[in-house]
Amino acid sequence: MFIKSFILLLAVALLSAGRVPPVEERIVCGFPQDIELAPWQVYLNIRRANGASIGCGGVIYTENIVLTAAHCVHGATDITVHYGSSIKLAGEWVNVSYIAEHAEYNPEGTNGNMANDIAVLILSSKIILGSTAYPIEIADETPLPGTWALVTGWGSSIDDGSAGLEDLQGAYVLIEDQQNCQLAYSAGQPSCSSQNTTVTDDMICTKGVSRGPCRGDSGGPLVSIPGNQLVGIVSWSPYCGHPYFPDVYANVVVLKKFILDVVEGTNFIES
Repeated sequence: MFIKSFILLLAVALLSAGRVPPVEERIVCGFPQDIELAPWQVYLNIRRANGASIGCGGVIYTENIVLTAAHCVHGATDITVHYGSSIKLAGEWVNVSYIAEHAEYNPEGTNGNMANDIAVLILSSKIILGSTAYPIEIADETPLPGTWALVTGWGSSIDDGSAGLEDLQGAYVLIEDQQNCQLAYSAGQPSCSSQNTTVTDDMICTKGVSRGPCRGDSGGPLVSIPGNQLVGIVSWSPYCGHPYFPDVYANVVVLKKFILDVVEGTNFIES
């Protein structure tokens, strides 16, 4: 009887405070995403010099260029780009012939500075464009805080280190105010955050209660809603959709010059 009464009192207290226990685990992606609604999404199968293989997302920018996060491809010896299917490792595929990382990306910046976390991949042959594989334009302006965006990927569905999903997933998230994002990860801000990472001007942040990118979603797209323009590349998400700690992306609007320089054949940077 005491236990039942305690549970009842706890439920009443939560409801009266406007808080209810979450129905789900911290799900990264809220719904299955048809590739025809996100035809710019690709999956990268990456092999590194130590023999390890990892998976990341990527974004079709042109028929022979894919964008992704620099931390995904740093030290890679072989990358296969899979496109045109909602199922991971299905559809068509093409190899990467050249990796151009941003010159100011710091590969040792995991616990310090993850600025300029972007890379441009030059493909060995052209992607066959169609309804399930199509480039996306980069936005001209960073979206305002409070506006909606869509993030997609094959990453883990919960923050437990489990393997990624086989089917592409998507989630709607809100653009977070840059100053609030910086404060959330500030070393001087009292919080339960174990991160000591600087949020810089070349990053854009989102918040989604129990929804957002997680492990394996790195390199994937953040797309403006409405408009369907690329505004970010998944960079780091230490808490996977946590309500108090934003998820962080490379801001492609700010980093657009680097992308265009590579596309135009200048400023190629060896990885």
